[in-house]
Amino acid sequence: MSYSILYRAMHVKTSKGILPMVEMGDNNVWEYGNNRRVRDWYNLHIGGKFLFESWDSIADALKSWDNEYREQQEEHRNSDKQWKRETADYAYGYFMSMAVYGKSTHKTTFNDVRNLVHKGMQFMLTIDEVIERKMLYIVGEWEDGTQKPNVLVENEQMLFDALDNKRYVIFNRSANRLYDAMDNVRKMCKPHKNGRECKIEVVGHDGVSRYLTMNEGRTRLILADDESIGEWFKPLVGINLTYLIRSFFDFEKVLYHYKD
Repeated sequence: MSYSILYRAMHVKTSKGILPMVEMGDNNVWEYGNNRRVRDWYNLHIGGKFLFESWDSIADALKSWDNEYREQQEEHRNSDKQWKRETADYAYGYFMSMAVYGKSTHKTTFNDVRNLVHKGMQFMLTIDEVIERKMLYIVGEWEDGTQKPNVLVENEQMLFDALDNKRYVIFNRSANRLYDAMDNVRKMCKPHKNGRECKIEVVGHDGVSRYLTMNEGRTRLILADDESIGEWFKPLVGINLTYLIRSFFDFEKVLYHYKD
């Protein structure tokens, strides 16, 4: 049985709303060497919409998936076929041929899918960031049995035009590295009761020192001119902090100032 696997979510904030992006793939399609299933980052198409005003509007649209599941359950309960009646109480994933990574279709509930999509709000990128990083592409159209190359989104209007024409968009593989970096930042920036902590000085190519801190929502690294504003961070075991910081900033060098 073929079904879709949802792995992670990382959305894009545009001037017209949120573009939900989810890493997904088919359970039966494997990369060369069969070491890993093929997966890509696609925008979600929910109830005929691509862009959403807020998380609440995304959640409302997702309810249509839950409603479809419940309608199929009811149809199975009232069926004259025994196998349908026996499967009427199976999970959402069974009926929708969908699973979140780490679970089977039989164990995947609607809330599992909803929660995965919701987590993408924690990893929200701005459209400017996405364009600067050259990571968003319009999926190439098919012509005479051949798919044209994907087209880099170079400005916001290109994205809107593509979505208006019901075209799908996709992140390139740099999204994987960025997601991992953002996830490690979130872990690093959680409050720590114990462990050695340091302030991180980032020296730019202009020779000016700035200090690593967090935005108000504590979801992103930012640079402050004042050392007193710099955060105390606890380095993660096995994580190269300099490499991690370079995922977000271009600089000459990083200096670590540990507490005595």
